[in-house]
Amino acid sequence: MKDTIVRAATRADLAAVGAIWKANVMPTGSAAPSAPEMPSLYFHELEQGELHVAERGGQVLGFAAAIRREASTFLADLFVLPGHQSAGLGVALLRHVMPREGSLRCTASSSDPRAQALYIRWGMRPRWPLFHLLTDPRRLGVGPPPRAEVVQATAGDPALVAWDAELGGRPRAVDHAYWVTRRGGIPLWFTRAGRVIGYGYAQTISDDLLEHPDTLTLGPLGAWTATDTLDCLWSALRWARGRAELVRIVLPAPSPALAPLLEAGARIGSVDTFCLSDGPELADPRRYVPSGADLF
Repeated sequence: MKDTIVRAATRADLAAVGAIWKANVMPTGSAAPSAPEMPSLYFHELEQGELHVAERGGQVLGFAAAIRREASTFLADLFVLPGHQSAGLGVALLRHVMPREGSLRCTASSSDPRAQALYIRWGMRPRWPLFHLLTDPRRLGVGPPPRAEVVQATAGDPALVAWDAELGGRPRAVDHAYWVTRRGGIPLWFTRAGRVIGYGYAQTISDDLLEHPDTLTLGPLGAWTATDTLDCLWSALRWARGRAELVRIVLPAPSPALAPLLEAGARIGSVDTFCLSDGPELADPRRYVPSGADLF
């Protein structure tokens, strides 16, 4: 750690940030020519979050980003360049972006035991797995009968932002703007008999997926009951037919939609672990579908 500097990132650091991200998520020897240089998330973290880099001798070796929304802090990213891992850089970065007390702290940890050990030591205990499901909505098996109508909402609708603040656990109007402007997000209402029962987003750009950046990501999405959340999700999948060849849904293990989706043919792409400090749940995992593992 000698001669290592941890500092706030600047726009000039984003190329190095993108290279470190790719070095960690791209399998050795593979190529994804259609993928962007980096997820648009890193621009958002720089502008609306806290993005820090660790450098030595002028070379950026790692980065971490946290999203603070009122009393919660979500660790969105922590990556270190392969070859420099297990040398204390992760701890140094975490120390700069993540408080150890005074805030509800959470993250979606990878399966790397080193990462999980670090987050547990930081007071964020594993709560449940977070399954990244992928499916072709045109080939998805028969689900429950339609019980919700899908209505496109107006971007920035204060009512929709308020629904998300309540069900997602924190107000985050700037994140809604990000989903719409940089992730091609389409805001949705779900109704039954003319009454709104849930809300959601269909993100038409998933630029954090190297091989399939044109995947449609469903989320955030939620309703006041677990049953209504399941109905809204199935209705969103039917709505997605003809709009996307591949849909991603990031589901907490307690979600009542997990088993039905797997039975209908969805496959598990990867699994994270949601880690949370002591205190109340950020969001009810039975009634809320995250926007992904980055902003949750």
